[in-house]
Parts: sequence; structure tokens; C-alpha cells
Amino acid sequence: MARGAYTGEKWAVARSAALARDNGRCQDCGSEDDLHVHHIKPVREFDVPADAHYVENLVVLCKYCHKTWEGRDDRPRLAEVEPGLLVREVVSELVTDTVDRFMLEVTPEVLYDRVVWFSSNICTNCHERATGRSLCPGCGASNGAKSKQTLSVRESIDRTHTLIDRLEDRDIPFDEDVLYDTVRELKSEEEMADDREMYRQAVGESVRAAVQ
Repeated sequence: MARGAYTGEKWAVARSAALARDNGRCQDCGSEDDLHVHHIKPVREFDVPADAHYVENLVVLCKYCHKTWEGRDDRPRLAEVEPGLLVREVVSELVTDTVDRFMLEVTPEVLYDRVVWFSSNICTNCHERATGRSLCPGCGASNGAKSKQTLSVRESIDRTHTLIDRLEDRDIPFDEDVLYDTVRELKSEEEMADDREMYRQAVGESVRAAVQ
């Protein structure tokens, strides 16, 4: 079988979607190590190799179970797929998870508060301990918390660089130009106050542009 059958955007998208659907686990033994994405109907049986790359024809197997299922027109019991599932729907779930993890990353300040001070009840403005006080003893902020602030356009673009690294690490297909343009556009809209929602929309648009 030609090596080129496992290259190209369609294969990359389908592979990412299968891994997301199967939760990064072998669908025979449940292992999370040495994973392969297996074609149930072999690529060689398609006139156009790329036509084999659709989610319903893929299943995640470890390298050991892969040998067992090679040549069988069947799938392991764990891999039960909803009929008609679209690649972009599965990838969209993976995008949401990536953005959520990205926005909830532990900063050095939070790590210091929770590990050194052994407390999560810390003023988010000056990091003074605010337990049991209505006003922070350090800066006077109400309830030890500053008012919610969103990222500036420049800060949003800077964080987008890091988000792109996360998307690439998880093999999520996206259009980089669309991502940057959408972040800039959404940050210019007054009603877009939630940064997490902004990134979800921006990444969603960039993924749709990549898989269409």
C-alpha cells in the first residue's frame, strides 16, 4: 500500500477525530499506549485511498491488538459509533476540551497560593491571605477579589500563540490565519466579554475552515 495514503489533510482530520471519539484508548484492550488508528475496511479496497479515511471506518487499537484485527471486516466491542457522526462534530468536542484546559491552566501565582500558602482563599489582586475577611487586608479589594477583567487585544494575540502550540500538540486541524483574524474581530466587539467563549468561537471557526 502506498505510503502517501497516510498523508494529507483528510487523513489528519479523520485520525484526530477517531482518537477523540475513542478517548485515546485501544478499543479492544483499553490500553492508552502505542496507539494506531486502524482502517476496518482496508485502504487497498478503495479506488481512491483517501476515501477510506472516514470516522466510521476507523478504530483506535494498540500496536498489539492491531495485529489481531488486521484483515477482519469488524470492529472491537468498545468502538460503538453513532451512525452518521461527522468528523467536524468530534473535532469540535476536542477543540472545546483544548480551550477549556488552556483557559484553566495553573499559573505560577495560583500554584504558589495553593502549595506554599496551603490555601485557595487568596486575594486574586495582590495574593494576600483573605480568609474570613470582607475586605482584603493587603489591597482593600472587596472579598479579596478584584473585578473581572478581560484580556486586551494584544494579550489575546499573545495567548493565541500558545493556544496554537496546544492545537498542534493534539493534532487538531485548524487554519492559523482564520484563528488570528477571528480573535481580533471578536475582541473588537463590545459584547464579547468572556475570553474563554472568544477562544472557543475563534478556534471553532478556524477548524471549520480547515476541514471544509
